[in-house]
Amino acid sequence: MILRLQETDFRPSGWTELERMNRHVNRLFEEITTSQTRAYPPVNVSTNEDGAVLTVELPGVRREDIDVSVIGSSVTFRGTKRIDDPAGETVVYHRRERRGGEFERTIRLPKRVDRDRVDAHHEHGILTITAPWKEEEKAARIRIN
Repeated sequence: MILRLQETDFRPSGWTELERMNRHVNRLFEEITTSQTRAYPPVNVSTNEDGAVLTVELPGVRREDIDVSVIGSSVTFRGTKRIDDPAGETVVYHRRERRGGEFERTIRLPKRVDRDRVDAHHEHGILTITAPWKEEEKAARIRIN
């Protein structure tokens, strides 16, 4: 008969449980750190031969509180997210996860944008920015003779 010993057989009792708890706490801190460092607002960027489309999540942000600008190949959007607090009341928050305030993000695209043809549309908390490439940035098709 062969006796196989595991690594845990040589540890004091409770050590394995302490290591498991330590891994759990480390994972929890990683989640907290990651969630706090995410860029706001979240944005998706897609491109094709005609230009780029930026889709930005802005729930609770009003159209008049958003500004979009373009310089070269960079698209910047900034604004303010307002959180309405009960006016004139003494309020004790038991949990406050909704944050307000000013935000700004600049997204650099791979080509220069024709700023005169950029279109921005805001509906249901989604800002969609369509940014066509400048004509000289588009690939020219060359006919082969």
